[in-house]
Amino acid sequence: MEIEGEDCEVLEQPDFKDHTVIGTRELILVDEKGSKIQATINKHLFDNYKNLVKEGATRIISNFLVKKTGGQHRATSHDYKIVFIYKTNVKECDNVQLPLYGFDFVPFDKMLKKEVNDVFLVDVIGECTAMSDKIDTSTNGTPNYKVMFELEDLKKYTISGTVWGKYAEQMTEYKKKGIQGRPIIILQFVKIKRWRDQVSLCNSLFATKIFINEDISEVNDYKESITDGDDSRSLGITHLSSQNSHSIEDEFMKLSDGKQLDEIPDTNKLRQPWILTVDIC
Repeated sequence: MEIEGEDCEVLEQPDFKDHTVIGTRELILVDEKGSKIQATINKHLFDNYKNLVKEGATRIISNFLVKKTGGQHRATSHDYKIVFIYKTNVKECDNVQLPLYGFDFVPFDKMLKKEVNDVFLVDVIGECTAMSDKIDTSTNGTPNYKVMFELEDLKKYTISGTVWGKYAEQMTEYKKKGIQGRPIIILQFVKIKRWRDQVSLCNSLFATKIFINEDISEVNDYKESITDGDDSRSLGITHLSSQNSHSIEDEFMKLSDGKQLDEIPDTNKLRQPWILTVDIC
């Protein structure tokens, strides 16, 4: 089997037995239709692909396994995933234009009405209306921080969220800049958290990406879509104090330690010579 596409994202997962060692590299691949599939490279194959697999690169990938996928907080809704083997071949392909990030934004109202399957990580875009300072949540000598925030979409629906660790640092660094107005924020691959009647967002342990007022088409198009005469963006970000920023994550839990992609077959065997076009996010 052969696919052609772009690395939308490259994630490093710790080894199950030794968290100080990288056990797998997880890729999110996207094709020209925007379909996504996850791919796994185990640590004994890292050196084979270290110079060939990188975010934003378009590649032709051939000779790999296809396995059933499952579990919570999956980065794609595809029923299958790709697994690299010794014979997997990766070739450069620079003459195909594919989506750079592969965003698939989920409407706020659908999340708030619990119409979105929370098994999958989601992408959201909105205007940041409120944000807390960095809150120290360190325990037993292990440093950790969180930042609470609120996003508002074009329909004026609002959803709250929490980011932890390096993502909290990223939000804090932006806030320190003191830039006027409310930023447009994209959260890619975030978890939908449900507790009692509340719905909020939370970063995943490894996959999440945050884009804050980035000069990319999705952010620029969103700014253009804001209703003329709506001067809310000229307002500053409301401060969320640590006293009133208790989240459902605090109650529930913190982070726990070709062919088209939709035509991938129901098989665990090596198949060829089909061709797919994908992009590594």
